[in-house]
Amino acid sequence: MKLILKTIAVSVAVLALLAAGGYYFITKHSSGGKEIQQVAEKIEERQSQSTEKAGNKDSEADMEEREVQIHLHQMTHQKVVDKEKNGAVEMTDENIEGLLTIVNANKHYYENGDYYEQTLISWQQDDFSTIVSAHNTVWSWYSGTAGRATGRLSAEEEQQFIEKNFR
Repeated sequence: MKLILKTIAVSVAVLALLAAGGYYFITKHSSGGKEIQQVAEKIEERQSQSTEKAGNKDSEADMEEREVQIHLHQMTHQKVVDKEKNGAVEMTDENIEGLLTIVNANKHYYENGDYYEQTLISWQQDDFSTIVSAHNTVWSWYSGTAGRATGRLSAEEEQQFIEKNFR
């Protein structure tokens, strides 16, 4: 009887830890456009100050490459068909511009800086012809096993996604 109670207690504790970890991951990585805008504003402020030495990285005003990838990936969720979407960042002109500012300020630090820049510039120009590829490229960098994009959402489906996640 004691063994059964111990097994149940351990199982409940493990499930609670997994739930807490999942919640933490989702909330930490779903901050969305607010974080993008805050970082972009800090970078713009830093760039306008002539006292900064060129090439110095200000860790308070920059994003690690992994965070850029997460935001880029979560932006694609607004436009792709994907059975398993975790997190969403609204693909607004401001968020695209903010992420592009971050990428341009740190491109030489990022392994895939040119890729992010090209992708964001195409989005700025309303060219989403490679949106599925962009989603799956970032997805593959993390050896994704579920949630591969299979196509683009229709305009109506995209609007439903926006209403559900951002309004």
